[in-house]
Amino acid sequence: MRVILDNSAAAITMTDEKERIISWNSFTEQLLGMTLKIFKQTGQCFISRREWKNIRSLNIRQSGFRHHLETKAWRKDGTVIDVDLSVNILKDDKGKVTGSVGMMQEITEQNAPGNDPAGQARRGKANNAKSVFLAKMSHEVRTPMNALSVMIDITLDTPLTEEQKII
Repeated sequence: MRVILDNSAAAITMTDEKERIISWNSFTEQLLGMTLKIFKQTGQCFISRREWKNIRSLNIRQSGFRHHLETKAWRKDGTVIDVDLSVNILKDDKGKVTGSVGMMQEITEQNAPGNDPAGQARRGKANNAKSVFLAKMSHEVRTPMNALSVMIDITLDTPLTEEQKII
């Protein structure tokens, strides 16, 4: 079981009935930059108090699970990361909560401002509009510039009058 947990590409934590961390896999250590020295502490050691209150307000212990909960976690170096959290509550045969299993996946890159599909569609439309505008402006500018260029060439090929020299 330990081999499976330690080779998982997700951060997996286990807690006891009082929500204290009793185990986690090596991916969790890599993700958070922490060792299991936080043994018997709650998830508040890597989730802010405000985020922790939000999670607690969802009454996951009563519902038994919550999947794809987006929240923030803090690495040991203070870096804040976005995570997708799933929690499953463990109960004994009498229905008493005995702990939980949590899984976290980092989603910081997916949540970056430039990665939302609607934003990409808006940027695509904006780029298309910009291309159309530049093509039209290029044509509108190029036509008179050609005429000016021809007039300048003609002017340079002939001697200037006194009046042309003043202007």
